Amino acid sequence: MSNPIENHRRIPVRLRRSGLVATLVVALAGLGSVANAAGPTVVRLQGADRFATSAAIGQASYQPGVPVVFIAIGHNFPDALAGGAAAATAGSPVLLVRQSSFPTPIAADLTRLTLPSTVLPGGPRAVSDGVITTLAAFPT
Repeated sequence: MSNPIENHRRIPVRLRRSGLVATLVVALAGLGSVANAAGPTVVRLQGADRFATSAAIGQASYQPGVPVVFIAIGHNFPDALAGGAAAATAGSPVLLVRQSSFPTPIAADLTRLTLPSTVLPGGPRAVSDGVITTLAAFPT
């Protein structure tokens, strides 16, 4: 079995061999998950919980006027994972909500972004109709 820490340490070597140059690494987890190696700057995007972390990523990475915002349940990962690829392709954030409510950091980021349209991966068991109704109240 390979050692995950040792694998992280090998990433800069693999990047150099491939000819890719990383100037910035964004850690979406604790900095302990990224080896301390000479090279790119490491920026930590975090919040008090997974909801606040998704809002922090949205605030750091996306400006008002994004074409679409993806909203996914934060207590189970498949819908957010599936929506993540589509969101990246669209140049859009994935913001995490509770099944039936918006955490405060997410509501603030939705207000900041202004919503042209939203995509909700998953059915009503993932994100309730009440959340969909609440989305209509955010500025567009």
